[in-house]
Amino acid sequence: MKGTATVVFNNGSSSTFQFPAQKCKKNGNKYTYDYKDADAAFALNNVAHIPEFTIKWDIKYEETGTWSYLADSKVPMYVTHKEPVLLTRPEHREPTKVYLTLLDIGCRNANGSSSEQLIVDQIFVKFESRDIRRVDGVGPIKYWGDPAVGGTAPACWQPSQMLKTLDGVCGGWAPFFENVLCIQGITSSKIVIPNWDFKLTNTQLNALMADFEAYFGQGSWNPAFPVTTDDVSAGPVAYFYIENWALSANVKFVVNDILNVVNGNPLWEPLTDMGIIPIAEGNGVSGQGNSDPRSEFSDHGFVEYNSRVYDPSYGESFESRDEWEASAVAGMGAILSLTLQDDSGNNRMLFINWVSVIEDSNIPGELKFD
Repeated sequence: MKGTATVVFNNGSSSTFQFPAQKCKKNGNKYTYDYKDADAAFALNNVAHIPEFTIKWDIKYEETGTWSYLADSKVPMYVTHKEPVLLTRPEHREPTKVYLTLLDIGCRNANGSSSEQLIVDQIFVKFESRDIRRVDGVGPIKYWGDPAVGGTAPACWQPSQMLKTLDGVCGGWAPFFENVLCIQGITSSKIVIPNWDFKLTNTQLNALMADFEAYFGQGSWNPAFPVTTDDVSAGPVAYFYIENWALSANVKFVVNDILNVVNGNPLWEPLTDMGIIPIAEGNGVSGQGNSDPRSEFSDHGFVEYNSRVYDPSYGESFESRDEWEASAVAGMGAILSLTLQDDSGNNRMLFINWVSVIEDSNIPGELKFD
């Protein structure tokens, strides 16, 4: 039994692969051809996706001694840029594995390319669509699709689990994209974690309390600092706000976007309707499969390659960290909660954001990048 396959590539060139003749085992109507290298190889470093790699099989029966056509076999073929590199990086929370979906995203979108930079850019075009699906078509996989479970590990932090739950946070999307690159043998990228010092300094905390008393009055309600799943430590955590927010230097406190939803806390209408605490958050920057994802974070995660920023959570790329910060970040501050009593004597809770810094697109540099 022997086989022949001819492949026509995107650029119009073609290659023919011969699989040498060998004796085969027959079991009923099934013939088994043991593994053999073809007489040719794919072009070195060229990425290829062949939806149907078709091998025409011929067979020669001992009784006749002549070759005759038997059947075609068809399988999808994926050719990576280099041999996949299965890394174990702390930011990934699990080793890189060659999942078919990740292999398909890389080879399908970089088909025909051999330059690493071009491969990275072409793969990221798929992330720019904000419509990442499993290879079986199920999806899309979302960014903060369910705020109630977002941030829980491993469901939203590990690519293997994101393929099951169809949901992921930035700490999952960054390794997801980086794993696609690793499967192509590209390992010079790194994950960067922007943050606003994570925890409020004493100076920042004093400024918050001063703003609170000036805004609500001396001796007003005592604010509490919620400890949420993404807090790195107990105590006042420093947050930054991803666009779109209508922040003003004269308004130091606005309604929180995420925790009121997650905790099922109704907004206290006398404070919001009268404009005492405005609702400043608009529809956020669209993320993967989600037109209005969460917009308050103690940190974020994106991928850097050749000094260029690739943010797979939002499907956007930037020339530099400064450009990312100027474009994506509206301001910095902290989240706190107020427990108030309504006219019926019932305690009601409202989560609010302190606005310490409004990001100036002309003067980036407020955030740290770890």
